[in-house]
Amino acid sequence: MKLNEYIQIRRKELGLTQKDVADALNYTVQAISKYEKGLSSLSSSSLAPMAKVLKVDVDSLLRCESKKENDFAEVQTFSPTLFAKNFKYLRESKKLTQKEVANLLKIPYQSVFNWEKEKSVPKTPALIGIMELFDASAASLMFSSIKEEKRKEQYLRS
Repeated sequence: MKLNEYIQIRRKELGLTQKDVADALNYTVQAISKYEKGLSSLSSSSLAPMAKVLKVDVDSLLRCESKKENDFAEVQTFSPTLFAKNFKYLRESKKLTQKEVANLLKIPYQSVFNWEKEKSVPKTPALIGIMELFDASAASLMFSSIKEEKRKEQYLRS
């Protein structure tokens, strides 16, 4: 199932109209309609608010599953700075250049460069590709320091 289909199905499961979702996100009904038709992609910064409205966490949203109904997204705020640090850390830990990552994700090199310089953030399809490439969750990429998590894991093992 594609994300746009999931958003529509989940919205209907919850008994919400497109207007309900649009009002909750401070978007237009047309924007929600475009998301649901697959004509537009959610930005990374829109994922947590959309997950909150659909009552799932961000990873469940991106994986198009409703297993984890919760309010996780309610307390999380997307940080472009944190995303940039996490993305760069993962890229460097795999010993990949920005150009190699761009090729693997089939996107322009400039996009990868801009993400690391905090000039832009990935759209949802690219974020899903990043999650798959680095075997990382959306929550870890967007809401916590991966480098710090790895340090804590290593400390606990020693």
